[in-house]
Amino acid sequence: MTLIGKITSAHGVKGDIVLSHQLPLDFDTNLLDAIMIELNPKSYIPFFIKEMKETHDDEMVLTLEEIDNREDAKKILNKNVFAPPTLKIEINNGNRWTDLIGFSLSDQHTLEIGKIEDVYINGEQILLVVNYNNEEVLIPISDELIIANDPKQKKITLEIADGLLEL
Repeated sequence: MTLIGKITSAHGVKGDIVLSHQLPLDFDTNLLDAIMIELNPKSYIPFFIKEMKETHDDEMVLTLEEIDNREDAKKILNKNVFAPPTLKIEINNGNRWTDLIGFSLSDQHTLEIGKIEDVYINGEQILLVVNYNNEEVLIPISDELIIANDPKQKKITLEIADGLLEL
């Protein structure tokens, strides 16, 4: 089975859950009629999806047949979610912005800006949160702005607009 994400919160009072996932952007979510939740280590229980609403590229709200109230939804918080064994999914780990948390950020002039502390995703707008000169700064990121990315060294270099760090 393929790990596709984690249940991060309950949503509403009817037992809906928020699934933060690593599914490829071009994945057809209609193929996903059930998920396997790891309730205990190596114990995968199927939960059938009644309704699915994508909220972001890496997040969706699910209504599951087996859960109909907020208290039951809370019982599965922070549990790993897997695709059913019959569904083969190739996870795109390389394009998940939150994977950059903890990376060291440098600009095009090799100036080390600081460590990436968080990532804000608002639709198509993605911002890195970095502590620079004891100030929290938000730095936009996109594939086009990446000059170099070294996941093994946890370093990334971006094209950062002149003057952005002085705002």
